[in-house]
Amino acid sequence: MLPALRDAVPAGSMALVSDKPHHLFADVLDQLYPGS
Repeated sequence: MLPALRDAVPAGSMALVSDKPHHLFADVLDQLYPGS
């Protein structure tokens, strides 16, 4: 992760860096709610 962004991530959180954040978010939702 870029050092400039590391300080912006709250403790206990995980940063995900993606050039297609919408697809990443949609994939997570598909895993959480596979029937929808």
